[in-house]
Amino acid sequence: EIKQQLMTSKDLKMNQSTKLDELPTGETVDGPQLAFNKIYLSMIANISDTAIDTVELINNGTTSIYYEWKKISRPDYIEAKHSDEETRFYCHHPRSNLLPGETKRFTFSFRSSTPGIYYEEWEVLTEPLLTYPIPCLHLNGTAIKDDLDGPLRDAILSEMDEKAKWGLGDELVNDIVGRVRTPTPPLPDTTDPMVFRENFERINKKYRVFYTEKCMNSFYEFLKMIYEELEMP
Repeated sequence: EIKQQLMTSKDLKMNQSTKLDELPTGETVDGPQLAFNKIYLSMIANISDTAIDTVELINNGTTSIYYEWKKISRPDYIEAKHSDEETRFYCHHPRSNLLPGETKRFTFSFRSSTPGIYYEEWEVLTEPLLTYPIPCLHLNGTAIKDDLDGPLRDAILSEMDEKAKWGLGDELVNDIVGRVRTPTPPLPDTTDPMVFRENFERINKKYRVFYTEKCMNSFYEFLKMIYEELEMP
């Protein structure tokens, strides 16, 4: 159904374009006829402010025409989209009459209470009907909301950036420290009687064996016998 609606709209525009191409450029049309000076209006404003744009409508026919501007209502093609029903586009002086050769300027305004980009199409209904159909008017409105949280967001981003720098620095330092290896301390010089005594009593404390000079001499005599037996230097 949506595809059929889109095709119908496209065919209508193609038919209108074909008939407009047949209009004599710069000449008066015999019968009722109107023309725009443009078909696209664009308006930008902060939320709750108003922006305006204008369009000119020319009676380039030979007949007085009664006209009325009317918004073209179209269904939402996306089912999940729900219109808030807020009126955002307004036409000032939407109905009157236009004499042959007369030109009128129409003001359209845009105002929205919510930020976003909005689009509408408006058409001109005429009495009598025009000799050649004219295209609809395309209205585009953009509502902008001031970024009031900008300073706070910048402060938070700056703080996060600073923490990231310190975190990276700590990680690099820890990595460097982790790669540094403490040199192995030298073995104690057991030929020194004081060192031998300290290690001996520490190791044999649980056996309640205490150091004596005789014990040290016996240890080295026993060690010498082992070296000689193993033929070690």
